[in-house]
Amino acid sequence: MNYDGINKKFELLKKIIQPTGQYSLVANLDRMEKIIIEDIPKAFEQNPPTDFPKLHSEFIGEYERFHDFILFDKLIGKNVVALGGGFKSGKSTFLNNFIMGGNIILPTGIDPYTSVPAYIIHKEEEMIFGINVFDAKIQLQRQDIKLISHKFSEPEDESMGNLSLGHLLKSLFIAVPNQKYINIAFMDTPGYSMANSEHYSVKTAEQTEFQLLNSSNYVLWFVSADEGMISNGDIEFLSTLKKDIPLVIILNKSDKRRDDINSIKDKIRNVLDSKGIQYEDILAFSAKSPQDFDSKKIQGYLNQWNKRVYETNFARNFKTLFIRCKDYYEKISVLEQKKLQLIQEGLGYTTDEKMQERLTLFKKECLLNIKLIDAMEMVRMKLQDEFFCEINLIAGKVGIKMPEPSEIALIQDKIIDPFKVLNAYKEKHNIKSKIENTVAMLEDTFCNVNNIFNKQMGGSEFINVLVEAIEDNLTLDKEIMHENVNRNSK
Repeated sequence: MNYDGINKKFELLKKIIQPTGQYSLVANLDRMEKIIIEDIPKAFEQNPPTDFPKLHSEFIGEYERFHDFILFDKLIGKNVVALGGGFKSGKSTFLNNFIMGGNIILPTGIDPYTSVPAYIIHKEEEMIFGINVFDAKIQLQRQDIKLISHKFSEPEDESMGNLSLGHLLKSLFIAVPNQKYINIAFMDTPGYSMANSEHYSVKTAEQTEFQLLNSSNYVLWFVSADEGMISNGDIEFLSTLKKDIPLVIILNKSDKRRDDINSIKDKIRNVLDSKGIQYEDILAFSAKSPQDFDSKKIQGYLNQWNKRVYETNFARNFKTLFIRCKDYYEKISVLEQKKLQLIQEGLGYTTDEKMQERLTLFKKECLLNIKLIDAMEMVRMKLQDEFFCEINLIAGKVGIKMPEPSEIALIQDKIIDPFKVLNAYKEKHNIKSKIENTVAMLEDTFCNVNNIFNKQMGGSEFINVLVEAIEDNLTLDKEIMHENVNRNSK
């Protein structure tokens, strides 16, 4: 038995189970957490939207990412590039070999119970922190990461069972000089596993991965080239991600299928297009030859994202829950108003006393429902105001710019995917044409059209692009423009 190694692990165990860390928060989050955990579920307890559990789960996940930014303020102002994909799809290996130039710091080959989400940023002086299950911030050393991520006991000594330290940490924050993208924070996620998979755990559950990726600014999704195709699980997962988050598919382990890479790309491209999944590119990579294949294109995307002005998604993602609930109440209110109108018309047409009595009861019930819906909407508005007042106060203390988005900025979430409409029409009318033909036709028709409005609606980047488009395509006589301005100002 390696007593020295076991002793080091026990010392590390004592450090990471501290109920309070050596670093305290700059803002009190008690009120915020009460709103999220208690007030919101209570407010929508009666007659909630059918997808409220999912909305609330996403809301909590977004708050956990916001919490990360408060605990590790070096994340503030950086674009988060999340690495997603199936468990053991090569995300950590990519970061070690491509992003950090072979400077191995992230563990690979770990089991699903010890995997920990990790942020990696640039800093001239190396710095590593962990957040434990008590929300305490613990300073760590590079050698601690390997001990945390693997089993507590050595392979030759299983007397201690499968005890590991990874489940005691919620996340890791790593700052190293080798990560050269100054304005990017790479987020290494555990990856997802299906519920019936041998790799499944709470940390690799689909919902956990979903929350991590949807709170990021950009996503690199890893697919193993040796599989020859993207999996159905990957396709289903990608179809649920927010459409406005730029997505690049990384065809990993490309050295194993070097001669088939282009055909594999084409197959993946066809299936993604047929499912209406938006993506920027499909690029090949191999950790064994990190500078070969599409490495220059990958660097090109990262350089481009590194130059982008940081656009926080927190406020927008937080407001989604409130807007969905508002839409739900509006739909119910419209239905009740229509019912009330029909009842009123019925009362005007019939002279039968029993029928009038029944319609009068229905009218009272309908009026009561409308009153309840109005009351629930008032509660929703008050809770929304309280939440954003509190979170803006906290964001201001730590320097996170988080203007509350307008409802019009969220309208893109309601836009229906045209390919879904087309598929539904074809099924209804039993049309057998292939969707790939339709996609090819549209791509050919619009091949010379450049999409310039690929920024998040309501953000500063979107506004800048919009202003530039207006200036480039609209010519105004300066005298007329000044005359109109002067006239409107009177």
